[in-house]
Amino acid sequence: MPINPGTSNNVERTRDRDLEFSKLMRPIPGIKVCDIDPTPICPNCEHPILAWEVKREFRNIYWAVCHSKYTRILALAFSIPAYFVYHQPADGKLTVTLLNADAEFPSQTYTVAEFQNWVGEQQAKHVCTSENLERQKIA
Repeated sequence: MPINPGTSNNVERTRDRDLEFSKLMRPIPGIKVCDIDPTPICPNCEHPILAWEVKREFRNIYWAVCHSKYTRILALAFSIPAYFVYHQPADGKLTVTLLNADAEFPSQTYTVAEFQNWVGEQQAKHVCTSENLERQKIA
């Protein structure tokens, strides 16, 4: 039985994921391809609040940093924090590690409810800038 039955728009957890677009993009010479994990967006200015790479595996911090390069680049471009999220669905735990810290990589482990609250707290801290609001009007 699949972990998550998915919907008509998302069958990721059914193991019946459509990889055709990924297959189409990967052989193009000179192009790298990366998927972006679900990204929290401010409902007011429609700007990303934070970026993260979510995996069900965690070897060590060096491995996490290497496997989140494009997430960190995206976060830098948007001036938002970048995180590595180690998702342990069987235990109902998520360990969140800040990646764009100066020296240390602080981590915190949450239950699903605690994680959802934490994301809500990040939204509450978010400040809509005039630039973000203007960008929203253009799009």
